[in-house]
Amino acid sequence: MSKTDFNIIHFHFHRRKTGVTKSIEQLLPFLEAKTSSAVFGYGIDANKIGPRQLLKQLFSKSQTVVHVHRNKEMMLALLLRLLGGHFSLFTTRHAATPPSGLTRFLMRQADRKIFLTEEAPFDASPKNSVIPHGVDLTTFSPSASAIGEKKLIGVVGRIRKTKGQKVALAGLASFLKTHPDWHLSFIGKVDQKQYAQKIKELARSKGVTQQLSFLTQTEQINAFYRRCALVVVPSFSEGFSLVPLEAIASGCTVIATKNVGVHSSLIQSGKNGYLFDTGDKESLAQIVENIVENSQFFPAEALRKSIGKWDIKNIAEQTFTAYKGSL
Repeated sequence: MSKTDFNIIHFHFHRRKTGVTKSIEQLLPFLEAKTSSAVFGYGIDANKIGPRQLLKQLFSKSQTVVHVHRNKEMMLALLLRLLGGHFSLFTTRHAATPPSGLTRFLMRQADRKIFLTEEAPFDASPKNSVIPHGVDLTTFSPSASAIGEKKLIGVVGRIRKTKGQKVALAGLASFLKTHPDWHLSFIGKVDQKQYAQKIKELARSKGVTQQLSFLTQTEQINAFYRRCALVVVPSFSEGFSLVPLEAIASGCTVIATKNVGVHSSLIQSGKNGYLFDTGDKESLAQIVENIVENSQFFPAEALRKSIGKWDIKNIAEQTFTAYKGSL
C-alpha cells in the first residue's frame, strides 16, 4: 500500500502503562503502514520523535495530525498552535465519568473529538466520532490446550475498588472451596494496599488462601489469558475496558458486569460470554458454577468471530479515515 502525504503524531505523557498506552501501542503499527506515524513523549513502546523533529513538522508546510489523550498533552498542543504550529488536533475521551469543566474547555479546542462508546459524547457536534479501542487478533490468540485442561480464573486490572476484585473473590470463594483444583488469580499493580489487604483477609476467612494469587503487571498478558479457562471482569466503572476484548480474542469465556464500559455491547449474554449486575456476587457465583458443572465454555473460534468489528485493523482504518477527513 502506498503511503499518503501527511504525518500522525500521538502525544503520550504518562509513566504508567495504562489502557490508553496499550491502545496507542496496538494502533500505531497499522497507521505506520499507511503514513508517517510516531509518538512524542514517554512511557510507551513506540516509534518516537524528539523535540526538534516535532517542531520541524509542526512549523513546516507539511500536513500533520496531532492526537492527544490527556489534559497536559492538550495544553502543550494548544501552546504550540498559539506559537504558530500548523496541525489538525484530535483528542480522545477515555474516561467513563463526565469531564470536568477544565477538560470540557480543553476538548472543545480540538478540531475533532473521538469517543469510545455511543454513550460517552458530552456534546452533539458533527465533529465527534465514535471509534472504540481494538484488539490485535494475532497477538491475542487461543492456546492449543483443551479448555477442560484449564483450571484458572483470571481477573485482570489494577488492584483497586473500582475494578471489583473483592466482589470476584466473595462470589467465587464457595466455588473454590468445593473445587480445590481450581485457582483464582488477580493480575495487576496494587494501587490501593488497604483494599488488597482486605481481599487477602477475606480469602483467609473463607479458607481459600492457597487458591488465590496476586501477580504483578506483566508485558506477557497474552500468555496469561491463554492459561485461563474463565476471565471475570467485575469492574464498577470503565471508560472502555480492553480486558474482555483481549480475553475473548484469546479464547476465554468471559463474565463481565452489565452496562460498564463496552461490556454490554461486546457480550451477548449466553452467546459469547455472560453478564451480571455490578456487585452481584451471588449472580457471579451461579454463572461460574453453571459454566463449570455443565461445561458451558464457548469455542475459541466462535468467540473470535463475534468480535470481528473490534479487530485492530478495522479500528485503524476508521481512525485513519477520520484523520484524513480532517485535513
